[in-house]
Amino acid sequence: MADLRAAAAAWPERVAAETPAGAAITYRALDALADGLAARLGAAGVGRGHRVGVVLPSSIDALAALYGTLRSGAVCVPVDPGAPPARVVSILTDCGVAALVAEATDGLAGSLAAALPARPLVLALPACGDGGGVRAAAGVTAGAHPAAAPAAADLALIQYTSGSTGRPKGVTLSHGNLTAILDWYAQAATPGPDDRFASHSPLQLSVTLFNALLPARVGAAVVLVDEAVRRSPRDLVRLVSERRVSIWMCAPSVQRLLLEHGAIDPAVHRFPRLLLSGGEVLPPRQARRLRELFPGTTLRGLYASTETSGCTLYDPLAAEPAAGAPPSVGRAAVG
Repeated sequence: MADLRAAAAAWPERVAAETPAGAAITYRALDALADGLAARLGAAGVGRGHRVGVVLPSSIDALAALYGTLRSGAVCVPVDPGAPPARVVSILTDCGVAALVAEATDGLAGSLAAALPARPLVLALPACGDGGGVRAAAGVTAGAHPAAAPAAADLALIQYTSGSTGRPKGVTLSHGNLTAILDWYAQAATPGPDDRFASHSPLQLSVTLFNALLPARVGAAVVLVDEAVRRSPRDLVRLVSERRVSIWMCAPSVQRLLLEHGAIDPAVHRFPRLLLSGGEVLPPRQARRLRELFPGTTLRGLYASTETSGCTLYDPLAAEPAAGAPPSVGRAAVG
């Protein structure tokens, strides 16, 4: 993506991403990993229009694989490695992936590839998560550059729905779609270079586009939250506070878990300056409780479905709707 290339040129030594374990990577190094993976895919004949399954937990390696696949011109198909194996195989089969990026741990990469009708190129990553996996699998070398940048009309991502209404459906986003939604996110959140984001969702969810990809617009950093922290409300509250996360989008259900089980202490914990709710409507009562605890935090709601690359913006502290009336989800994004 152009955003990462520009960030690496403008802020090469700024931290682009870090993990709860303390691993960090600069924009210069992340850009090199993306180049290396893109070049590796290209050398194997994987490029424009080909689907690449990225089955990785939230990590620096996952972020590098996402950027590298997009840069190669191939279509990134992010899949949650924690999903049932049959679902993972079904998604990868439905897309007809030409390449697969997954951890070698417990033979995951090999077992997934063996279960697919057509054997894809397999990049099996050591489970280090700090970028070393992509470096080892892609054979990153200095000065490795992929082919020409993809066009705006080229497909960039296929994100699959949860399957709550039946079989998961693949939703396509072009590079132009992706640029447009990030443009709108930037207008809605007005991030700056000193902001710090938190990305706690699996890679395939739309909220990841905001938390993981938007920081490169301004040279900000993203804290990539692993599964262990994500499952512990207290650890998540502590991480967001200690890592000075300033902008965070998460689902209201996650916020509710933090309120009920996170042992939040306003005298000890600091919360983001901007907390956005995505994926679900934030109930006004819950918004008021958040405001009571953290009066300095701005609360906003974004609402969209996987099937759209746009969303609405609303104030969750607005007056509650009349009895029986649905809550407002604000005004639609235009552009």
